[in-house]
Amino acid sequence: MYDLAIIGGGPGGYVAAERAGAAGLSVVLFEKNELGGVCLNEGCIPTKTLLYSAKLFDYAAHGGKYGVETADASFDYGRILERKKKVVRKLVGGVKLKMKNAGVEVVKASARIEGRCDEGFVIRAEENEYIAAKLIISTGSEAVVPPFPGLSDLAPKLLPGSLSLAGTAANSSECCGSPAGTAANSSESCGSPAGTAGNSSECCGSLAGTAANSSEGFGSLAGTAANSEELIMTNREILAMDHRPESLIIIGGGVIGMEFASFFNSLGTKVAIIEMMPKILGPMDGEISDMLQKIYTKKGVDFRLGCKVTALEKSSCGSDPAAGVAVVYEDVQGNVCRAEAEKVLLSIGRRANLKGYGLESLDVDCGRGINVDSHMRTNVPGVYAVGDVTGFSMLAHTASREAEVAVNDILGIDDCMEYNAIPGVVYTNPEVAGVGLTEQEAVDKGIDCEIKKLPMAYSGRFVAENEGGEGICKIIVDKASGKIIGLHMLGNPCSEIIQSACIAITTGMTLEQFHKVVFPHPTVSEIIKETILG
Repeated sequence: MYDLAIIGGGPGGYVAAERAGAAGLSVVLFEKNELGGVCLNEGCIPTKTLLYSAKLFDYAAHGGKYGVETADASFDYGRILERKKKVVRKLVGGVKLKMKNAGVEVVKASARIEGRCDEGFVIRAEENEYIAAKLIISTGSEAVVPPFPGLSDLAPKLLPGSLSLAGTAANSSECCGSPAGTAANSSESCGSPAGTAGNSSECCGSLAGTAANSSEGFGSLAGTAANSEELIMTNREILAMDHRPESLIIIGGGVIGMEFASFFNSLGTKVAIIEMMPKILGPMDGEISDMLQKIYTKKGVDFRLGCKVTALEKSSCGSDPAAGVAVVYEDVQGNVCRAEAEKVLLSIGRRANLKGYGLESLDVDCGRGINVDSHMRTNVPGVYAVGDVTGFSMLAHTASREAEVAVNDILGIDDCMEYNAIPGVVYTNPEVAGVGLTEQEAVDKGIDCEIKKLPMAYSGRFVAENEGGEGICKIIVDKASGKIIGLHMLGNPCSEIIQSACIAITTGMTLEQFHKVVFPHPTVSEIIKETILG
């Protein structure tokens, strides 16, 4: 008998387990694969590790503008992948140690809710039965894989059912910026696979796409990891791909799509993005996403926006007649087009993992995900849900905070979840970061707002460290109250300075109050104060 059972060991599940264990509760945590979930094993951490290697290569290759010449800068793709694996192993080990120190019993097995008993909830994992007074569901999400015509022939493993993460740790994933609505990984909402993104690429050096009258596997799923024969992949398979493709089509221009575009573009892959929406990065600030698109267009990324993918076909790529993929799509004018590349990445969105856990045995209320209140309580007393499985704000840091709220409610501590200051970051080069309302969201809500913005070049440190770099800081202010309700940035290292805006929005600071905060000089963070003054 346990005080608390948790299904799913991602950023929501393991944080809940650690907090509850530290508070003296007896806790059992079920995780079929590795602790850390999608975020640690095939999302946030491995992608950031790869992106940092790509950034270092960028600096080495273009160091001349800083007066530093590196002759024949090169990279070793195999060593980049090995370092990624090393980083993941180290951090997974850290999570295991946290569980041990908190006295949490970790059961590495699929878990299914069997129902209730007098003492609480009954959970079965393999042949064993567990009973707990309270239950937290943190089963995460999985990649949306639309049933494109041709997909079943080219990549049957990716079809629903084959890629199911039943019982896994997928607690969180990065998503496009604003938590308000939805799980979308690309600009398209992740719950609706129909009519997904479309855009294209060049095939093995020759420009394709003319109008035509086309995780690291983790835990027990390691066998699905991509190899040289995989043509169509999700984020999981492409993280395990054993070589750099010469050309890549990314279907979906959201956060994950843009980060992989950034990584492979830096290493010399010809990249194209096909996106159904008229802009990249979904609900993130339109002005900033347009600026990022222009920067990557200059770097050679081919954007085809407002396009709808209609089919996937096998295609010749180079000397091998069956070595590539053709993406058939309709462009914004309705023309049927075809684009070819060596590989295709599906980066359309994510949806909550709801099947296979026995939720129906408790009649848990679900929509896009499990419905919860501001204390993370479901409609079933004693049952909570946190992280991606709620289908709302699919971000690792959201999941962790939701976990704290759920555990506090179990402990009788007054706490509630608020989503008005959840930051979103895109780890491209340059980075994008935002928190609170965008300009368009404020307009849509009928808020009379003031927009203050300034180029990042007004920061001396930014100019010193970003030769020829572009960027902007944009602050959204409610005129009636004078409070800061949104702040959005483009430029390195905005991922590390956005938290000051999170604090300002969370505490309800006015522009005048924030202006009185002293920023260290010289730092890029000073751009926030300069924007206020400007």
